[in-house]
Amino acid sequence: MTSVDWLWLLHPALAVALVFPLLGAVLQLAIQTRRRRLNPGKAPASSGSEQHGAVVAEMQR
Repeated sequence: MTSVDWLWLLHPALAVALVFPLLGAVLQLAIQTRRRRLNPGKAPASSGSEQHGAVVAEMQR
């Protein structure tokens, strides 16, 4: 058997060993991102009205 024949025999195993786990990881990250975006939490504490007021005060000068 030539090397091309061996590659044809091994390519399904390579797909299972390399491609499918990578696809699973990408899908898991996509699902986590979708859940996080659909369920937004409160705004972070650092984005309070004090910061916005400072910007408005600078604009009025």
